[in-house]
Amino acid sequence: MHSATRQKHKMEGLLNTEEFCCPICLDLLKDPVASPCGHSYCMGCIDDYWNKSKEVIGCPQCGQTFSPRPILNRNTILAEMVEKMKKLELLGDSQIYSNYMPGDVACDYCTSSKQKAIKSCLVCLASYCPNHLQPHYKSPAMKKHKLIEASVNLQEKICPNHDKYLEMYCRTDQQCICLLCVMDDHKGHDTVSAASESAKKQKDLEMTRLKYKLKIHTKEMELLELKQAADSLKNCHSFSSSRLHDPPFTLASLSDFGKVNDAISAFRMKLVDVFKGEWLRIYQAAKSIKILHCTVPKIRSEFLHHSCLLQLNPLTAHKDLILSKENREVTVRSRERSCPDHPERFDYWCQVLGTEGLTGCSYWEVEWSGMGANIAVAYKNVARKGESSEAHFGHNDKSWSLFCYRKGYTFWHNGIVSKISEPGSSKVGVYVDHRAGTLAFYSIGDTMILLHRVQTRFTQPLYPGFEFSCYGALIKLCQLE
Repeated sequence: MHSATRQKHKMEGLLNTEEFCCPICLDLLKDPVASPCGHSYCMGCIDDYWNKSKEVIGCPQCGQTFSPRPILNRNTILAEMVEKMKKLELLGDSQIYSNYMPGDVACDYCTSSKQKAIKSCLVCLASYCPNHLQPHYKSPAMKKHKLIEASVNLQEKICPNHDKYLEMYCRTDQQCICLLCVMDDHKGHDTVSAASESAKKQKDLEMTRLKYKLKIHTKEMELLELKQAADSLKNCHSFSSSRLHDPPFTLASLSDFGKVNDAISAFRMKLVDVFKGEWLRIYQAAKSIKILHCTVPKIRSEFLHHSCLLQLNPLTAHKDLILSKENREVTVRSRERSCPDHPERFDYWCQVLGTEGLTGCSYWEVEWSGMGANIAVAYKNVARKGESSEAHFGHNDKSWSLFCYRKGYTFWHNGIVSKISEPGSSKVGVYVDHRAGTLAFYSIGDTMILLHRVQTRFTQPLYPGFEFSCYGALIKLCQLE
């Protein structure tokens, strides 16, 4: 290997070009000097910087001030290392110190070897690698600059009329604008910050996606029921028109039975015509038949056919509970708050109910964290006030509850507890077939594990419910795809 190449690879692990760059001009140090606080600069750069700072003499990086103005001498050792660095760059390997890959945004201030940019500045209209970005974090003047993720299309984020950052959104004209545009061409228009409008549009998009997902799910369920109805119809109408063409018995050929033979043939033809005419009406009527019970799912993909979009009712939530994420997530607040009373609100047990009652086949999944939480279903007329068992999930005949904690589970109904030997999991699936009287809880991981199944007779719609036994617990309804 060539000696220069060997030297290049040897120094590759020892030196970094960016460590020998001036924080002011962002180029390799020229006549390097060190300030009393230890930071290094080009002698000309720091002199110009202090000449412009007439009142306070300080370090551009750490902000330490000096009085009187210090006398700086050339750092000969650092100057020699810079010279070695310059010689190293002449070896021609422009990618020695670079993590820049094709397709990345390149740092605008790297000279011999391009580094990958991590941020772009909307004031400087330039992109920076981690080393060249440091002045934006340390210099008081640059801390107010607007930094965004590295982008190659910086000019598209700048107002062409005022050269300002497009940080506002005009809902009237449906376009991004700058602050000066608000006072100029868009004066009196409905304007908001671009960030808030983006958040609103993301929220609207998510709600639209959930809305159409629910519609698709409904159509899939209707199609499944129609298919089951059609299969049942095929099994029940085993008597087909093709069989009507064959007489069920051999007719006598004697002339004395001629009239009987003709009468039977005429009746057969009439029966065939009637059946053909009525078949379409019978089939159309069968399409509207609702299957009384769901086919019992066996794998998770079959359970997901019955997934439903649930929300929690804030009017039922105990005053210590916080609902968020479209009322699909609930946590226990760390301090008490005043909360208006409501007939449906639980006032002693830290519980909450869902908004809609379930009467068909339904499936949902719940993630929980903390010391423990109850995942329940209950009738709407479960008691809400006081500390009696009538208002406590799983301790009366109007609710069924799975208590989850780190070591395992227990199932409660009407005050009777059943211990479950399976280990604890942070995600639980709940399946209800209201008509069949089936309620089942599953541990969700790499596989579905049945934790407990109840077979009973439900007399009212079932409402999902949760209970918390300690602060810091969290439960959220999972988004099922």
